[in-house]
Amino acid sequence: QTSNGFRPYVHSSKPNKGMTAKREEIRQKVNDLLTSTGEREKLRDMIEEQLKKSGWNDKVKMHCKEFIKSKGVDNVSVDDVVMGVSAAARSTVPKEVKAATLERLKQFMAKNNIEI
Repeated sequence: QTSNGFRPYVHSSKPNKGMTAKREEIRQKVNDLLTSTGEREKLRDMIEEQLKKSGWNDKVKMHCKEFIKSKGVDNVSVDDVVMGVSAAARSTVPKEVKAATLERLKQFMAKNNIEI
């Protein structure tokens, strides 16, 4: 978690219904390797740092405050806030952060001989 309690979204390990068996196998292998090598935490740290530098965390925090204010602090739960701002938060992740993350994942897959 970040200092403000917000954890950047990381794709769920639940398989998509339309995902092919081969894709699911690759996804699971990558997930397992990311965890076992410690790369998952390094990747999260990199993403978190880039999001902080871009001001994204502050924007999301402000969006959360606005959401809570619009609903009334006594009428909203943490789950309500997460559901209310997650889509907007994900859609505002800077392109540079997405590109750097994708590049790092590609390098990780190449290093571990994982082909798509």
